[in-house]
Amino acid sequence: MTQIVGRMVDAELIARSAPVGSYNNMIQITDEGRAVAGKLAAQRTAALGKRMEGLTPEELQTVIAMFPIIDKMFKREPWLDHE
Repeated sequence: MTQIVGRMVDAELIARSAPVGSYNNMIQITDEGRAVAGKLAAQRTAALGKRMEGLTPEELQTVIAMFPIIDKMFKREPWLDHE
């Protein structure tokens, strides 16, 4: 994990800081990191849209009906939400 964080700091995607008198590090996403995350999300959405183009209307309805279940399965922990 430390190596991944280090590479992300080097790429200026996140910034690391240590609170005074602490050995723990705090990390925060940078503007560059936020921009990269936005681009990746857009690419993922476009790729998903392409895959869904080949579905029948019935299959599409099934996928749409699954969204609440998938959302429940992958619900983010409240402390991770920063919106």
